[in-house]
Amino acid sequence: MRGGEGENGETWSQAFEARVFYIEFIRLYIVFLGSIVFAAEKNSAICCRGFLGRRVGTGFGWAIGMEGAGVLVCKADCCEAEACEKVERNPLVPDLSTVRTLFFDCDDTLYPSSAGVDVIVRQNIALYMERELKIPKDEIPKLRQDLYVQYGTTLRGLQDEHDVDPNHYWEFVHGTLDYANLLQPNPELAKTLKSLPQKKWVFTNANIEHAEACLKHLGLDNGIFEGIVDVRAMDFANKPSSASFTAAMRISGETDASKILFFDDSSKNLEGARKHGIHTVRISDDKNRTILDVAQMPKIDEISLTLADLWKYDASSPSY
Repeated sequence: MRGGEGENGETWSQAFEARVFYIEFIRLYIVFLGSIVFAAEKNSAICCRGFLGRRVGTGFGWAIGMEGAGVLVCKADCCEAEACEKVERNPLVPDLSTVRTLFFDCDDTLYPSSAGVDVIVRQNIALYMERELKIPKDEIPKLRQDLYVQYGTTLRGLQDEHDVDPNHYWEFVHGTLDYANLLQPNPELAKTLKSLPQKKWVFTNANIEHAEACLKHLGLDNGIFEGIVDVRAMDFANKPSSASFTAAMRISGETDASKILFFDDSSKNLEGARKHGIHTVRISDDKNRTILDVAQMPKIDEISLTLADLWKYDASSPSY
């Protein structure tokens, strides 16, 4: 046997690290089993809300929650209403019955990404950069990505670096969108959103004309929302900047960030909201979700299943 190596050729450090890994795995597994026993003994049932005290998208059929060092995994269709009420609420998760203002992103949130709007918009942006700004076609993909990462939107970057007129940009990018064929009325979603007792706002990095066109063709323009906070209203300080959330709160009249629930498909925008003290819900079918969001659902249509406690809000209560 050579010095520092085991019989199979592995070094002693590798062997030691492997043993540490297995010991830690066994420890976490024991904690996991203990958390299930604890929940069963204390609440007589383990439900889909788990220790997080709320559902997480039935589209996945599972929820993940953290309680201390343990992880609780449970099925989304296994709970009974009474059992859910017995589960203690995690203090890191807001009491949804006290949320009084809802912010909804527009694109890929109020309608699914499968509608294809984003694909056409991206193509139009690239065409704009090539035709109007004379940027070489092969340089555009990387430049667009760099601008998005640095500024939050391509437009904001083009304004700063190329002095682009936003109205001309929007006319080129959105002007050719065939909204009638891309977006279909969603009467069930309209009914669901209208039944929510909270004040509701559309909060978008796009211009108001685009947001209004989307709402019209989705059938969501009949008094459901208090208004639209668009990039002009934010003075072009778009999401995820802190200034954008400050502007949205000012415009909506909401003074307490902890009373806001923000729905968006962009993890970057959601992170910015959480830094501002706003609770977040991610609209995505990406299974690599973060437990920092209150919930995640593949489409906004699942809001009544995933966040049923929102309907418990009582605007007349002085405690709210």
